[in-house]
Amino acid sequence: MNTRFFGGRFKDNSGQVAVLFALASLPLLALVGFAVDASRLVTAEQHLQRAIDAAALAGSKDVRSGADLEDIEAVVERIFFANLDTSHSDLECDAPEVTLNPAENSALVTSRCDLPTLFVRTVSGKQMMAVAEAATAKAAYSQLEIAMALDMSQSMVGAKSEQLQNALRRAGSALVDDEDT
Repeated sequence: MNTRFFGGRFKDNSGQVAVLFALASLPLLALVGFAVDASRLVTAEQHLQRAIDAAALAGSKDVRSGADLEDIEAVVERIFFANLDTSHSDLECDAPEVTLNPAENSALVTSRCDLPTLFVRTVSGKQMMAVAEAATAKAAYSQLEIAMALDMSQSMVGAKSEQLQNALRRAGSALVDDEDT
């Protein structure tokens, strides 16, 4: 090929780097988009697990106290959604499902959420990513030993001694339920 005939136009190859960079940046941008959506999915799973854990703990405590299923479900749902309020604002979750086991004082809480994709939808067309978690909590109470150092000197005679005894009774009743020994 005669370069003089074309006026030397094909000898200039300085724009090739820009074209190659543009072509190479497309897969790089797609990978960054996938990484952003993947990190959003991981943090959504973590937030959902924390909310499920807190709801299961609240439910197991109420199972031990003998509350009925509707009351426990209401408490679990309130705790669940209160903890989810601190997570992604676009996370759409179903109401938690509660399974109780009164014999073991335990509560199983499960839920499923959908998280909209930001970048994956442009490549794969997938609009939502699903997240599901479950947690079981068992209310177990152990024995409690309390030791208190009390002032029994002459300065505690009379009304002060009675006030101290009343304070000890209130502290004991706050720490131990009536049915516990």
